[in-house]
Amino acid sequence: MTARRKAAGDGSIYQAGGRWVGSLSLSPESGRRRRKYVYGKTQRDVREALTRARADLLDGRPVRSNESETIEAFLRRWLEAVRPSLRPRTWTMYELHVRRHLVPYVGSLRLTALTTDRVQITVNRLGESGLSPRSVRHIRATLRLALNAGIEWGLISRNAAARGVKLPPMVKHEVAVLSEDEARCLLDAARDDRLYGLWAAALAMGLRQGEALGLSWADVDLKRGILHVRHSLQRIGGSLVLTATKTTGSAATMRMPDVVVAAMRSHRARQELDRRMAGDAWSETGLCFTTTVGTAIDARNLQRQFHSLLRRAGVRRIRFHDLRHSFASILLARGATFHEVAQLLRHSSPALVASTYGHVLPQRSQQVIGQMDAVLGGTLEAGA
Repeated sequence: MTARRKAAGDGSIYQAGGRWVGSLSLSPESGRRRRKYVYGKTQRDVREALTRARADLLDGRPVRSNESETIEAFLRRWLEAVRPSLRPRTWTMYELHVRRHLVPYVGSLRLTALTTDRVQITVNRLGESGLSPRSVRHIRATLRLALNAGIEWGLISRNAAARGVKLPPMVKHEVAVLSEDEARCLLDAARDDRLYGLWAAALAMGLRQGEALGLSWADVDLKRGILHVRHSLQRIGGSLVLTATKTTGSAATMRMPDVVVAAMRSHRARQELDRRMAGDAWSETGLCFTTTVGTAIDARNLQRQFHSLLRRAGVRRIRFHDLRHSFASILLARGATFHEVAQLLRHSSPALVASTYGHVLPQRSQQVIGQMDAVLGGTLEAGA
């Protein structure tokens, strides 16, 4: 027996995003198929709404529906629907975008009434509020992602945030990097610091802050000089949490330079002394870099310690993340290729490295072009 196909206008009922949805085929216009959607908390509510809509269609009246859901209600329902599939930090960012930036501007509108011009007005106002162009772009991306889900759930037919929205231009800032002399001064000043191993690993291996703070001794093989990057320490919902690395490509097995191996050996002995001094107050986390009682280090506290170290070293103030930039810049100036540095940074694209560290090229170009004198200089002088 073959399954009966629904006749035009018969409608269908299904669940999407935690509620029931009914769809009804309308007469095509200009050759394009159109559908009308109705919504309800129960299957019965939707069936009754479809019955009314079908009657409107047969009588030639405009088809009524219960498209009254606000954008705020939809966004909060979307957040709950996608939560299991997202990294906690990503979900927290989406929730912040929704609560702090999208709901105040468009939350009271009906979902089906959102238009591209209203999205444009919202983008403009977010920029005028003092947010950076990058932040405005991320908020718009969150809305676009949510509205894509609305299309998949059959709630809307188009994404008002997808096309036609002009975004604020990105202002490219040159990254702050340490010179080779500054890098040496920094590590010299850090030798007696209880976190010397962390400063050395960040500068000599280009580790991200969360990756460095998330290292455990199980990730470090001092005999072979190998370090495994598997986790990142992040603050989520007021708590410090170990999460998987930023992307699959971020996880890696890396060879430690000798300076890092020596620093980590010294650090392990120093941590053992901290453990004995703390006694019963010690909290065993297995992390390489901890407080004096073994607990994880908060990134805000680390930043303060880092700035104190910079002052002692007589080095200009930079961010912790700029140690990663310095790592890349020094290698490029020493002749490493963009592809090699991209691999060490665990970036997916050498082009991203070229764009970020292009300021190194003039210096490197002068060194490279000078090699032609060694090759051709003698020949040209002989022919003069």
